[in-house]
Amino acid sequence: MLATVENIMQIDKNLTEAEKPLLEHFIKVATSKIEEYCYRKFEKSDFQDYIEGPTCHYNLKNYPVISIDFNDYRRLDKERGIIYFNTPVRDFTIDYVAGYEKIPSELELAVLMYYKTFVTNGELRDFTMSNYRLGDESANYVAIEKLFNGSIPTVVANLVSGFRGRI
Repeated sequence: MLATVENIMQIDKNLTEAEKPLLEHFIKVATSKIEEYCYRKFEKSDFQDYIEGPTCHYNLKNYPVISIDFNDYRRLDKERGIIYFNTPVRDFTIDYVAGYEKIPSELELAVLMYYKTFVTNGELRDFTMSNYRLGDESANYVAIEKLFNGSIPTVVANLVSGFRGRI
């Protein structure tokens, strides 16, 4: 995840311990939406790309590259995730480890700003509750995923625009 519950609880002092599970779910969904917008994953993980050829270089889907399970290359631009081959290659799978060991502060801030766009007056319940009845105390909650429509907030898009990958 691109942020932690503790980070959000530091900026929103009205949150309670009971809201932590909901907040954690919010962070997972926000992270997923940001990764979808950027066409890549950010946390360090194992990946596998299928390279169609012939090609002399390939843009890995996820980067920065930490390690790669392939030795026959001329150069590897780890930061941008581009591998340049010694000779043209065709149709094979490449395994690699990529992502950030420590999430960049801009990505963490993007999740915090995502949170701020959904929360009014510091109350997490406001963006998850669809209706509430006071007599016999009843509440209905909307799935957080439904609140995340197809686009991300402009402030979030601006923060992560430099991290957008290749389609």
